[in-house]
Amino acid sequence: MLIYESRSSKREHVSIVTRRIFVKLTKPSRTSFKTRFQLLARANLSSVQIDRELKVKISRVCSELNVDGLRGDIVTNRAAKALAAVKGKDRVTPDDVATVIPNCLR
Repeated sequence: MLIYESRSSKREHVSIVTRRIFVKLTKPSRTSFKTRFQLLARANLSSVQIDRELKVKISRVCSELNVDGLRGDIVTNRAAKALAAVKGKDRVTPDDVATVIPNCLR
C-alpha cells in the first residue's frame, strides 16, 4: 500500500501513472499489436465461409499438380480462410486462394 506524505506527492504519483498508461496506449509494442491482430483474426475465422465451387477448384489444382493425399487441399482451404479473416472479410475469394496456394503447395 502506498502512503502519501503530502498532496504534491499524490499529484505526482497520479501524473506518473497517467503518463505510463498514455505511453502504453499510444505506443504499443510490436508484440501487443501482433497479439491483438491475431485475436481479431481468430474471432473472424469462424464466420469466414468458403464456397464449394472454390473448394472444388482447389482440389483440381492439387490433382493437376499430383499432390499426394489431401494435405494440400486442407492446408490451402485453411490458409485461404485465415487470410480472409485477417483481411476482415466474411467470404474467401479466388484472390485469397491465389495468394496462399503457392506457399501451401511447395
